[in-house]
Amino acid sequence: MALTNTQLNDAIILVGDSDMGKQENRLSSYGALQAFVDEAPNLLPKSAVESIKKSARHPEKVPVLSKFTSSLIEAPSCTITGNRATSAFKTLTWAALGFEATIIPSVNQDNYIAQTEDLAHQIKMGMKTVLSTLDSRCVTALETNKSTDIAAAKNAVAGAGYYSYRKEAKNFFRDAPAVMQLNDLEGPYIDIANTESRSTILDIQTQALYNQINLAGTLGTLGNAANWAHYSSNRVDAGQHDELHYLTPKGTIGIYNWVDMDSQIGRMAGAKKWYQVQDPIKGFNWGVFQIDDCADQSSELSLNTRAYTEKYQFVAYFAIVTDYASTTNTPIIKFWLDEAASIS
Repeated sequence: MALTNTQLNDAIILVGDSDMGKQENRLSSYGALQAFVDEAPNLLPKSAVESIKKSARHPEKVPVLSKFTSSLIEAPSCTITGNRATSAFKTLTWAALGFEATIIPSVNQDNYIAQTEDLAHQIKMGMKTVLSTLDSRCVTALETNKSTDIAAAKNAVAGAGYYSYRKEAKNFFRDAPAVMQLNDLEGPYIDIANTESRSTILDIQTQALYNQINLAGTLGTLGNAANWAHYSSNRVDAGQHDELHYLTPKGTIGIYNWVDMDSQIGRMAGAKKWYQVQDPIKGFNWGVFQIDDCADQSSELSLNTRAYTEKYQFVAYFAIVTDYASTTNTPIIKFWLDEAASIS
């Protein structure tokens, strides 16, 4: 005889708000995307960009004037030849991104995972995929639109569409403004770099009041006119180099967000619904298409052959924009840092 038939089942610990499982929920920093989000209002008025678009097909263009070399006169005359400007359009390219989620309330009723927790986790994982994609596309936009017509400099070696900086990394933010100004690019500047470049920022910030040399001014914290906004991302890949930086003046990059009109208006057709929500991570608006249906869910819960099922599709449109440039001389400057290859 034994008591094996009445042994306790698995002890389930309901952890509530503890940190257990936090690793599965972690997001990245998405620094490149954040830079585009922060600078969007400075490049174009977000309200105008996002409200004037009426459909996914509806193109959006911004009228701009191209630079030119004006004819120089050195003496007055009775004849005026004059100069004429050339106009162009900067076209915004929109792309849809989204994810789906499914909730089966009857399954959650027979489970330790609550329905709200289940849906929240699915949405967060969907957001993680989209944000990582957007971050990568912002980095691609920087690389694609970097200047390939850069000025010769003494503080950095000019290459084919990049500068190679080979001095101590902590002096980069001292020398970079001069290189930017050689390209007629005044600050304040946006710095989008690989994640490990943060050690250089920390190195500068720790050169404080009681150290021999105070380098804080190179970051603009001592009233330096060349102020900086620093962003880092795991999608900025320095490769074999120590650091990779994309520098650009404020107001030269941006990302814009649009939602389909049915979701904006809010519609319902039987068990189908269209509406919009705003995510709490980046503040993007999402068009949600929801279907409430009956489905055989016995694969997840035995005998659950006619289960009420909620299906969600989250979709948003995004336009990643850089400032207009009529030539290959753009405001985005790429820098490689390689302190090991130090030069005098």
